[in-house]
Amino acid sequence: MKRRFFAASGLVFTIISIAGCATNTPANGLKDSKNTAATDSQSYSGRLSLVIEPTATSNELQQSFSGSFELRGNANIGELDLLTPLGQIVMQLRWQPDNAMIIRGSQRQLFANAQDLIQQATGASLSLEQLFAWLQGKDAPVSSGEWQVDLSAHANGRIMARRATPTPAVLRIALEKP
Repeated sequence: MKRRFFAASGLVFTIISIAGCATNTPANGLKDSKNTAATDSQSYSGRLSLVIEPTATSNELQQSFSGSFELRGNANIGELDLLTPLGQIVMQLRWQPDNAMIIRGSQRQLFANAQDLIQQATGASLSLEQLFAWLQGKDAPVSSGEWQVDLSAHANGRIMARRATPTPAVLRIALEKP
């Protein structure tokens, strides 16, 4: 009986310790009065999954990411936080018209634009205009037919997009209901 009590106490202590290490970095880019494009700011949260398949000719392994997200802003100025199941921020993406940044803990990586940032962060090119259109339930035009989106379950907060070339990828989004 004592052994179960100590095991349960240890488990509770571990969970509280891990949760206590979680940090929530406040969003600071969108509240800046200089960001006039933030007036059409939107906010989304939920879960996402991105799977990038290796090509038949490459020796690379499958890459995947799955987790919670919080997205604020628009295609011009925005913030995307990727979170662990306990709510700890794993990676933050920040963009505006003249630069973009990935933040991982105390490390910052700068980019010339949001497209380069998305390519680096996910390994798959995806325009922010497309992503925000999909989140609104609109099928955005695609360049070179890269991404094919399925919005048939958008009313239920589900979006799926596939890309066949240059590298096969599948993006799934499950939005939280407001």
